Amino acid sequence: MSTLAVEGLEFRQVAPLLAALYRDGLLTPFVGSGMSLGAPGQPACTSWRTFLVRLAGGAGLRDLPAAFEDPARSPTPEQCYRLADKVTMMLRAHPRQARDEVFRRALKETPEFIPPTPQLRALTRLDWPLVLSTNYDDLYWAARQDTLRAETHPPEPLAVLGRSLSDCHRVLRSLSEPSRPVLWALQGYLGGQCAPPEASVPSDARRRTLALEVVAGHQQYQRAIHAVPHFRRAFGEVFRRRSLLFLGSGLLENYLVDLFSEILYHQGPGQMPHFALLRRGGAPDLYDPAFLQTRLGVVPVFYDGHDEVPAFLERLAHDVRWTRGPPPPADFAQVEEISYTLQPPPSDHPVRLVLRRGQVSAAQVNWAAGDALVLSAGRSAGRPVPGSGAQALGALAPCPGVSLPLEPRRWAASAAGSQAFQYGGAALFAVVARTSHEGRNDRDLSVIAPAVCSALHAVERTGQYRRVHVLPVAAGRSAHWNPIHPFAQVLRGVRTFVTQAPARTLREIVLYIDHPGVWQPLMAGKLPVSALLSSDIGQYTVDLRDAAGESEVLSVTSPDATSTVARLLALCGLANPGDWELQLDPPLAAALTVTADTVVVPTMTVLLRPRPRPA
Repeated sequence: MSTLAVEGLEFRQVAPLLAALYRDGLLTPFVGSGMSLGAPGQPACTSWRTFLVRLAGGAGLRDLPAAFEDPARSPTPEQCYRLADKVTMMLRAHPRQARDEVFRRALKETPEFIPPTPQLRALTRLDWPLVLSTNYDDLYWAARQDTLRAETHPPEPLAVLGRSLSDCHRVLRSLSEPSRPVLWALQGYLGGQCAPPEASVPSDARRRTLALEVVAGHQQYQRAIHAVPHFRRAFGEVFRRRSLLFLGSGLLENYLVDLFSEILYHQGPGQMPHFALLRRGGAPDLYDPAFLQTRLGVVPVFYDGHDEVPAFLERLAHDVRWTRGPPPPADFAQVEEISYTLQPPPSDHPVRLVLRRGQVSAAQVNWAAGDALVLSAGRSAGRPVPGSGAQALGALAPCPGVSLPLEPRRWAASAAGSQAFQYGGAALFAVVARTSHEGRNDRDLSVIAPAVCSALHAVERTGQYRRVHVLPVAAGRSAHWNPIHPFAQVLRGVRTFVTQAPARTLREIVLYIDHPGVWQPLMAGKLPVSALLSSDIGQYTVDLRDAAGESEVLSVTSPDATSTVARLLALCGLANPGDWELQLDPPLAAALTVTADTVVVPTMTVLLRPRPRPA
């Protein structure tokens, strides 16, 4: 009886699953050296073989093994490991900074800064909460910066993390909590190829730490994998909780095979497959699909030429790309909304809460059936000034009683408060999440929840509307914070509305999510939606690093709906906030200074670093 052979798959076959995993915040790139290699004649990083030859020259090694002298020969992986081990031993006699520069010079052919490769540019067309990399270079960082600039997104810092205990803790927290995007440099990090080293890692101390983690020789690999148990356990957690997409990676390097095998042996296979893009003609005897799937848990996805990789990544970006408008149709089914049923004890009927991906469209709003729309707005001269939400009206069926452009004089403050307005007697409302103090027009996270509650009460008080569509609040491109922070406050505003007084007419509240930085954490379970809809009590994370470099992560619970940095520090027993440099993660806008009075919501982590003291 014949048996069926296990075959590799084509990209078109795995594209729907990759898109679904990405949408759920579970797909995680694993970037190897192939992603930093350019086409012939294109400036890029060197190949592993060329890197070792240049590294040997920098170390002063004159006699290279024959396999490295002849360009027509390809050294075996074992020969590469032996040369790397010899060279790294010789470099141990060099001062740290000199050794780092030898590595940096060996990584590229030219002394000038080089541009990111097309494959990395294609990869960064998507937002990735976590990227694993075995590369020492800054090409991924540079490609991401170029993409943000090209798409006029505000700059967002990338956390470059290594194998230290505190960094592994941060990587693991990023799996279950909102955080700034993370590049996990598994084999150390140098930077300096596309921009000065301080551009991607501003802290000199951090650059030194990451440079000391660079591994190239056999002994360094063994130490990194076997002598650092917290790193091995952290990698195992990521391996089991995320679906890795291997790109340009030496998947069958011995130390990686050993690491994957150990995880599978002790913990068994995870719920999600991993994927590897592999060139079909590269090493036909190496990439055994049955071995990769059964022993390493990796599904091989074959392509014919390296120039196909950017096209594959562009196709993935097209399938799941976020736009300001409604999502384009895809070739496969997509999860577009999540719903919750809210029924507090005083209510006669439940209120359905829908979290919907994308921007509002004409097919979703039915004015005749009793729908209303709430826009987010600023304020000028006591009247709302709608932002991008007003543009959404142009894509909808005409709202009775509303003509464009909107006339400021027709906005009237609701009896529900100065943060809620109705446009004439129409089904159009505005929420102004700004401080209501006379003469001030500040953005403030603490006012979002009560402002949303006031707007929902304004809709309910009319007694006319059964469903209300709420566009993103305080989350525009000019906002001062990551959009996940105001979204958490909007959920709290919904909870306050539903629990304060029984809704008589409203049956459904639809919240629109038009940013991947909210939808992906939501799908990945990083946002405690049920807790935010149930209680004011919030759990907060405080990441403390003392003057000696020791790191500790504290978890504190506060009964306040919205807390402050000073309040959380007091709960940790830290009476003087002035002793610390204060940061929030995901961060606020660069123009904002974090102080003891800064509002903190559960989607943030407070970072404490010792403030330098005068000599």
